[in-house]
Amino acid sequence: MNLEFRETDARPPGIAEWEELLIRLEIAPRALRIAVEEAPDTPALRATLRELLAAEVLRIAQIDAMTSGESVPSVSDRPQVDAGATAEHLAIEFNRLRARLFARAQRRGISVWEWEGGTEDGARISAYQLLVGAMKKDAALLAAARDAARAEAAGC
Repeated sequence: MNLEFRETDARPPGIAEWEELLIRLEIAPRALRIAVEEAPDTPALRATLRELLAAEVLRIAQIDAMTSGESVPSVSDRPQVDAGATAEHLAIEFNRLRARLFARAQRRGISVWEWEGGTEDGARISAYQLLVGAMKKDAALLAAARDAARAEAAGC
């Protein structure tokens, strides 16, 4: 498992930070769809989107495991994503999966703050740490999609 989560506190400092995180998680798929629409459908973009989609499936499994305090699935448990899918299809599927993840975290209020699970190396990861990690990955992917769109525009 990626241990970047250890850089984040296990719980948010307060309700405002939690709400801001939820807003960012909810709007990321929309921003991604816009970036994908503006970018060329290249193999590199599709590979990045497949990685994001697989990570989102894993996150949902991890958050589900946390609800009962179980060990969270590891990165090695991440599923494969359809290699033939278009960038637009992958962005749509990400939007669908993110809505599921968002619903799991949002509908239970601050009780989600207490959810955590064990990692393969014996560490503990909280729902907040998992979701902050998702937000950081979203930002990196959005930047990559925008860069691809700019590169295509510059090449014309």
